[in-house]
Amino acid sequence: MESGFSFMAIWDRFTSSDTLMATAITVAIPLIIAAFQSWIKPRAKLRYGTVTNMVMLPRKEDGSMGVLRVRLVRIYNSGKRPAEHVEVIFNWKPQHIEQYPHIVTHDQTSSDGRYIVQIARLNGGESVDLYLAADKEVDLPEIIYVRANGEQGKVVNYRNVIWHPLHIRIIVAVLMILGAFTTIYAVVVFLGWLVFGRTIG
Repeated sequence: MESGFSFMAIWDRFTSSDTLMATAITVAIPLIIAAFQSWIKPRAKLRYGTVTNMVMLPRKEDGSMGVLRVRLVRIYNSGKRPAEHVEVIFNWKPQHIEQYPHIVTHDQTSSDGRYIVQIARLNGGESVDLYLAADKEVDLPEIIYVRANGEQGKVVNYRNVIWHPLHIRIIVAVLMILGAFTTIYAVVVFLGWLVFGRTIG
């Protein structure tokens, strides 16, 4: 006894009915447009991470060598909209802190000892570097989290990147473009087979 459910029978009935096809298209197009608009909607995207840790050996007034540890932390807005009311929260206040570029910031220490750096506005594509410094006997703090506009930033793991010569980058770009066109052609052929029962081209 044959099963009453047949996907191909339902598909044939669906594709043969102009009313069903028109209804499906009418419903699908607004949903696709809404999803696309939501995806491309400009918004702030905060990224942060430790760029590097350094040990410096400054010479003291008495001629001896001191040990100074420095940590570079970067806060970056990779989005298109400005990030407002940015808060960078450390687990404690560093012994010394500098920033570049020199933008207006405010800082405070919470009741539980956490150190908060407040940045009023960070435009899209803009970044700020925080330099934390301390003697060798004092630990450097870590960032607990970064937040702005009610959203929390994401951690970025900075690492050294090999910068290849120009001709290597051009070859890789050409291969990627060829791969993209090959993928698009394969999708078109598959859709032609799925809808029309034959390949296109």
